[in-house]
Amino acid sequence: MSEDSTLDLEKLHRKVWLVKVPNAIARVWRPICEQSMNPANMDIEEDLPQLGKVQVQVSNATGKLSRDLRLIVPNNAGASASQQQQQQQQPGKAYQLSQLPIHKNGTMSAISYKRPATEDGEEPPAQLRAEGTVELSLNAAPMTVQDGQGHMMVDDEYCNLSKQRNREAATRTRTVRTYEDNRANHMALVANKRAVDQATKRKGEEQRRNREDNKRVRVDAPVLERELFRLFELQPSWTFQQLQLETKQPTMHLKAVLEQIAVFQKRGQGKDAYVLKEEYAVGDQEAGGDEQQD
Repeated sequence: MSEDSTLDLEKLHRKVWLVKVPNAIARVWRPICEQSMNPANMDIEEDLPQLGKVQVQVSNATGKLSRDLRLIVPNNAGASASQQQQQQQQPGKAYQLSQLPIHKNGTMSAISYKRPATEDGEEPPAQLRAEGTVELSLNAAPMTVQDGQGHMMVDDEYCNLSKQRNREAATRTRTVRTYEDNRANHMALVANKRAVDQATKRKGEEQRRNREDNKRVRVDAPVLERELFRLFELQPSWTFQQLQLETKQPTMHLKAVLEQIAVFQKRGQGKDAYVLKEEYAVGDQEAGGDEQQD
């Protein structure tokens, strides 16, 4: 590691405060802080402006010693030190400093950088340095005058805006899941897609059958029974789909009448088809024999 990229720890033992300021202050302070990191362009002792000052008010009103911290930012914080002295000093903007929690496990340090002077047209790398260890973490909230006596309180509008920002930041907008690229996950995705496709196909077939059933005109049971006997005279076994195509009857009505005169063959000859019950089959054979004798 080069000498310029090492971290300067000379000031690490110092105690510093970490202050979270509103965007209005950050826009004024940021260019001044950037300029102070490049001392080649300014005289720090003369030109460094005053960013603000901290007022500490100690109170013992409730019988318990309390400390009130306020940050006073001058109205001309962006001007140089000499300009601030020439201009008339007016009371600056007050901000209430409230303490924020700090992680107990471990320490937090403030890091800054120094930009060395440019040599031979090349910009050297920044030199990092530790400004100290964070002792307090504070939040600056703007204050306004609430009464004629000059009492100041935290701005309610700013508090409501901060609460709204915190709620929006805590709201989960999306969930990110990580999947390992392996064969098991791939097969699970394929199986899930296949199950969805089959369910969609079954649903479409059911809807189609329902539409067809609603179009079919239901006839009386005796009329349908005679039509079934006529069909069984033509051939001994019929599948349910064949009978439905021939009779054009609703599924439930056809099945109820068919089960009264026929049985479903699950094995052997005529498998997966309907044949007449024995009593009706024997009756047909006897009737055929009598006709031959006559």
